[in-house]
Amino acid sequence: MDSTGDQVIEAAGEGNDTVRSSVTYSLGANLENVILTGSAAIGATGNEGDNSLVGNGANNRLDGGAGNDTLAGRGGNDTLIGGTGADTMRGGTGSDTYVVDDASDQVVELTQEGNDTVRSSIDYTLGANLERLVLTGAGDLDGTGNALNNAIFGTGGDNVLNGAGGNDILFGNGGADSLDGGTGNDVLHGGLGDDTYFVDRVGDKIVELPGQGHDTVYASVSYGLSANVEDLILTGTRNFSGTGNDLDNDITGNDGNNRLSGGAGDDVVTGHAGNDTLLGGSGSDTMRGGTGNDTYVIDNAGDRAIEQPGEGYDTIRATVSHTMEANTEKMVLSGNGDLVANGNAGNNEIYGNAGDTEIYGGDGRDLLYGRGGADTFVFKDVTDSDVAIGGRDIVKDFDFAAGDRIDLSAIDANSGLAGDQGFQFVGTEAFSGEAGELRMKFGGGNTLLQGDTNGDGAADFAVLLQGHHVLDSGSFIV
Repeated sequence: MDSTGDQVIEAAGEGNDTVRSSVTYSLGANLENVILTGSAAIGATGNEGDNSLVGNGANNRLDGGAGNDTLAGRGGNDTLIGGTGADTMRGGTGSDTYVVDDASDQVVELTQEGNDTVRSSIDYTLGANLERLVLTGAGDLDGTGNALNNAIFGTGGDNVLNGAGGNDILFGNGGADSLDGGTGNDVLHGGLGDDTYFVDRVGDKIVELPGQGHDTVYASVSYGLSANVEDLILTGTRNFSGTGNDLDNDITGNDGNNRLSGGAGDDVVTGHAGNDTLLGGSGSDTMRGGTGNDTYVIDNAGDRAIEQPGEGYDTIRATVSHTMEANTEKMVLSGNGDLVANGNAGNNEIYGNAGDTEIYGGDGRDLLYGRGGADTFVFKDVTDSDVAIGGRDIVKDFDFAAGDRIDLSAIDANSGLAGDQGFQFVGTEAFSGEAGELRMKFGGGNTLLQGDTNGDGAADFAVLLQGHHVLDSGSFIV
C-alpha cells in the first residue's frame, strides 16, 4: 500500500494475509498482518482479530485494537498500544512507549534498546530493560520497578509505588500514596495527599512541598526528616537516630537504643523499647521514653517527659528549671544559669549546675548534689526526709563556705501553734522537749540534721549532710 485511498478486501476464511504499507494504515476486516515500509514516521492499527503489526525504522504508532496482538516497533521511538486482549509488544531499538491495559500484556525489551516507558492503566511491574512507568487514569494503582534506575509516576489516586533495585525517582502525584524506593539511592516525591515513605538508605531523599498533606516516613536507617514532612517512624531493632525538622513532628523509635531529636516545633518524641536519648529541640515538646533506661534533654519550660511505672531508670538533663515527672529517677542540670530543680514522689538523684541552684527533692529518699555555685537545698514538709535511713535525704556535697544553705522555711517548726513558726538551732545539744528545735549530730564522718516539730523530744525529720560540717544558724533559712 502506498496511498491512504488504497483498499484491501478479504472475505472470512481466505487465509492469513499481510499488508505491506508505506503510509499510515488500518487493517480492514479479515486481514491479519501489516508491515510498515519506507522511512516515514507512519502508523498502523489492527482490527478485531489477532494481528501482527510491524513498524519500520522510523517513529511508528502501532495500535493492535481488539484481539491478542503482536506488535514490533523495530527502530525509532515507537508508541505501541496493545488494545484489548493479551498482547505482546516489542519496541526494538529507540526510546519506545508502551500502553498497557491488560494484566496479560507482555512488553519485551532487550538491553541497550533505548529509554523506554510503559503507560499502564492497571497495576504493573516493569519487566527487564524498561526504564519508566507511568500509571494512568484516576484509580488506586500499584507500580513496581526493576533492577534499573527507574522513574515511576502515580495517578491521582492512592498509589503504591516501589522502585525495587537501582537509583529510582518516584512521583506519587495526587492521593495518599505509599512510596518505597527499594535498594539504591532513591528520590521520592509524594505530591498532594497524606503520603507514606519507606527509606532504607541514608542516600534516599524525600521531596515534599508546603501544603501537600501530612506525611510519614518509615526508616530502617538513621534518618532526618526533610522539609514539609511531619512524622518519622524507625523500624527494625538496630540502634538508629531520628531527627525532625521545623514542623511539629511526631518521631517514634524502634526497639533499639535510639537518639531522637525533634528539632524545631512542638514535637512528640516516643522511644519505645531500648535505652533511648530523647531531645525535644526548640518548642514545647512531649517525650515518651517507653521501656529501657532513657535520657531526656529538656531545654524549654513547656517540655514534658512521660514515663510509666517499671519502665527503667530514667534521667532528665535540663538547661532550664524543671520539675521531674512521675516515674523519672534522675535529673542533671547543665549550664551556668540560676535554676530550680524539683524532684517527684520517688527516690531521686538530683544534680545542680554551675550556677546557684535551688534543689527540692520532694518525697522519697533523695540524693542531692549542688555541684558549683551557692546552692539552696529545700525541704517543704517533714515527710520530705524521714528519720529512718530508708527514707532519709542525703545532701552529697554541702559547702557552707561556697554559699550553700538548707531552706526549712516552708516547714512549720511548731505544729502545736497557729501560724508558721521558724526553727531554733541548738547545735549539738539534745532536744529539750520544746517544739521547733533543730540540732545536728556527727557520726561516721557525716553530719545529721534533725528537727522536732511537736516537742516530744524526738526527731520528726532528718537530713544527712555527707561529710563533717560544723553548722550554725547562718546555715539555714528558717
